[in-house]
Amino acid sequence: NLSKVSIYDSVKIVKAETFWGCDCLKSVTVYGTSIPSTWQDGWIEKGVKVRFESDRVSKATATKTAVKAATTKTTVKPTAKPAPAVKTGEKTNFESGFSLKSTAKSNAKTVVKEPIKPHEKQKNISAVNEVKKVKSEPIAQLNGYKCNDLSEFELKKSLDGLYIASVLDKNIKSLVVPKEVEVIGSYDDSCIFANCTSLERVIGHDNLKAIWRFSFLNCTSLKEVKLSRNTSVYEYAFENCTSLKTAYVNESCFKYAYAGSCIKNVEFVRDRELVLSEGLFSGTPLESITLPNNIDYLSDKVFYNCKQLKKAVLNEGLSYLFKYCFYGCEKLEEIDIPKTVRSIGDGAFSHCYALKKVTMHEGSLYYISKNSFDSCINLEEISIPDCAGTIFDMAFNDCRNLKSVKLGKGLKLISSYAFLGCENLREIVIPKNVTTVCNNAFDSRYIKKITIIRDRALKT
Repeated sequence: NLSKVSIYDSVKIVKAETFWGCDCLKSVTVYGTSIPSTWQDGWIEKGVKVRFESDRVSKATATKTAVKAATTKTTVKPTAKPAPAVKTGEKTNFESGFSLKSTAKSNAKTVVKEPIKPHEKQKNISAVNEVKKVKSEPIAQLNGYKCNDLSEFELKKSLDGLYIASVLDKNIKSLVVPKEVEVIGSYDDSCIFANCTSLERVIGHDNLKAIWRFSFLNCTSLKEVKLSRNTSVYEYAFENCTSLKTAYVNESCFKYAYAGSCIKNVEFVRDRELVLSEGLFSGTPLESITLPNNIDYLSDKVFYNCKQLKKAVLNEGLSYLFKYCFYGCEKLEEIDIPKTVRSIGDGAFSHCYALKKVTMHEGSLYYISKNSFDSCINLEEISIPDCAGTIFDMAFNDCRNLKSVKLGKGLKLISSYAFLGCENLREIVIPKNVTTVCNNAFDSRYIKKITIIRDRALKT
C-alpha cells in the first residue's frame, strides 16, 4: 500500500530492489538534481516515476538547525519550515509527531522532535521500535486507526478491510479487538497470535468478519472468547487452546477450528442453517452435546476421539452422518438416530466401546456403511429398519457382546464380514428380500442357526 516516497540528499546509498513489490508506488521524489552514483541499479522497478527537487533544504540540514535552536535557546530562522518545539512528556497525535521523555542529562528544558512529514506517513502500520515507547492514551490513534495498545500488534489494509497483521508482544494477556478492525489475520498473514501462551481473553465485536486460520493456535492460556454471529472462524483458528472451554459456532466455522482445545460447552447460532465442519471438535473433552434443529449433516470426524463424550442428542432434520463423526467416543453409551438420516458413514461409531443401545427409526435410511459400528464391544442388540437396503463390509465387526440382530424387510445386500467377530451371536434370520449374502458375512465360528425366509434363490 506504499504510494509515495521522498528521499533526501543525505541518503548516500540505496541498494538494489529496495522498493520492489510496492505495487501502489507511482512516484518517488528525490531531493537533488540527479541519482547519486553510489545508488545501486535496480533500486526501483521500471515504470515508477522519479521526480527531482533541488530547491528545498535537506532533512539533515533542517534537523541540525532545529537541534541547534533548542540547545542554544536562541531563535534561528531556518530556510525550511522548522519542527515545532514539544515539551518533555507531552502527548501528541501520531500523525503530526510524537515525543518521548528524555533520559539524557541536559540543561535544556525543551526537546525538539522532528514531526513525521505528510509524505512520510506509513500506509502499512508497521512495528517501528519507537512506536512501542509512545506515551499514548488507552485508546491511541495511529494513521487514523484506533487500537488499544500500540505495543501489541500492527495493522494492515487488504481487500477485506483493516486487519490485524502481526503481534509484537507475545506476552499479552487480553485482546479487545478495535471496532475498526474487520479481520484477524489474512490468507498470507496467518498464525497472528499463535503461541501467545499468556493470552487469556479475546473480545470481538459485530463488525469482525473473520478470524483466519491458525490465528490463535496453541494459545494454551486462552479461557474466554466472545464473538458475534457474524464472525467466520477459519481452519485451526483455536486448535490446541487447552484452556478454552466454550466454543461459539455459526454457519461459518471451518474444519478443526476448535480441535484439541478444552471445549466443554458449545453455543450455537440457532436461526441459520449450520454445518458442523470436519474435525471441528475432534479431541476435545466434550461430555454432552445437543444439536439444534438447523443442522443438516455432521462432517467427517466432527466429534472424532471425544473420549469424554457420554451423551449426544441428534436433531430431527439431520440427513447424513459422515465418516468417523463419532469415532473413538469411548464413553458414549447410547445413540438415537433420527428417521431423517439417510446414511451412516464409514466408521461413524467405530470404537465407541461403551455403546450399549442404538435406536434406528423407520424413515430415510438407505444403508449402513463400512465399519459403522466396528468394535462396539458392549453393543448387545441391533434392529435394522425396513428402509435400509444394504449393510456394508465389517459394519458390525468385533461387536463381541452382540446377541440379537433383527434385519429389516427391505434389506437386499449383506456384505463381507458384516458381522465378523460377533462371538455371542448364535442365530440369525435372513428376510426374504435379501438377494445377496457375501463371503463371511457371519462368523461361522460362533453362529449356530441361520433361518432363510425365501420364495426365490439366494446368492451367496
